[in-house]
Amino acid sequence: CQGAIPKMDEGCLSSMVIISYVGHKTVEKEGPAGAVAAAQREMDNAWKDIAANSDYCGFARTSADARALKAQGKKAYFIGLENASGLGGDIRNVKRFADKGIIYFTLSHMYDNDVCNSSSHTADGSKGLTAFGHEVVKEMNRNGVMIDCSHTSEGTFWDCIRESAVPFVCSHSGAMAEWKHNRNLTDEQLKALAAKDGVVQVYIVQDYMSNDDTASLDTFMAHLNHCVEVAGVDHVGIGADFDGGGGGWGFNGANDHINVTVKMLEHGYSDADIAKMWGGNFFRVLDAVQAYRQ
Repeated sequence: CQGAIPKMDEGCLSSMVIISYVGHKTVEKEGPAGAVAAAQREMDNAWKDIAANSDYCGFARTSADARALKAQGKKAYFIGLENASGLGGDIRNVKRFADKGIIYFTLSHMYDNDVCNSSSHTADGSKGLTAFGHEVVKEMNRNGVMIDCSHTSEGTFWDCIRESAVPFVCSHSGAMAEWKHNRNLTDEQLKALAAKDGVVQVYIVQDYMSNDDTASLDTFMAHLNHCVEVAGVDHVGIGADFDGGGGGWGFNGANDHINVTVKMLEHGYSDADIAKMWGGNFFRVLDAVQAYRQ
C-alpha cells in the first residue's frame, strides 16, 4: 500500500482491489489445504499492509466504505480472491471468506480447477462449471460475493449467466473483436453480460491485446470503445491488471490512470460516462450482489 499510494495520488485513483492469488503450482504441490492456506496468507498480508498505513488508507467491504474513506482523504482497498481453488473444495469457505469482507472470487486462473474450466490451458473450453462449481455460484449469491468470470472458459461464462441470480463482472478482460485471444470476450458474451446488468472491466495486457508488445493506451481505448459500443456505457469499467502482467505504453501504473481519463475526454465521453466507467458501474454490481445477501 505504501508504495502504491503516491502513484494513486498522481493518477487520481481513489480505490482499488488487492488480489489474494492462488497459483496452479501451489494447488498441485500443496493440495486443497495448502491452497486455502495460501489464500489466507495473501489476505493477511493485505490487511497487515493496510493497517500499517492506516493514516493514508483503509479496508473497504462496500461501496459506501470506499466513498467514506475518500471523504476522509484516504485510499480504499478492497480484497478479491483470484482462483477459487483457494476455497480448497470446501463450500463452507465461501461464507468464511465473505464474512471476512472478500468482495469477489475469480472462479479460475490459467488452468481448470475443481470449480470450473479455464479460458487457458483447458481440457475443453466449451465445458463450464463442475457440480461443485454450481454449488459455489449459488453459495456466492447467498453470501453476497461477486462472481468474476475473467480467466474462465466460455462454457463457464454461459453457465454463470444461467445460474447466477445476480449480475457479475469480468474484472480484467478485453474484446475478442479487437484481438483474438481466449482471455477476451466475444460480442455475444458482451451483450449477455449487459443483459445480466454486469460489467466488463477492460485491462491492458500486452499478450492479450497485440502480437508484439505494442499494446498502448490507444490499444486499451480501442478495446474499451468496442465494449461500450456493444455492451453500452453502463456495462464497462477499467481493470488494468497491474502487478499481474498489465501495462503498456502510456498506461503502465496507477499513476497513469489520469491518462485514461484524458483519453476518454478526447474520445467524447461525458463526465457522467467517465464516472460510470471509473467505478460507478462496478459499485452498482457490488451493491446489487450484497443487497441480495441481505
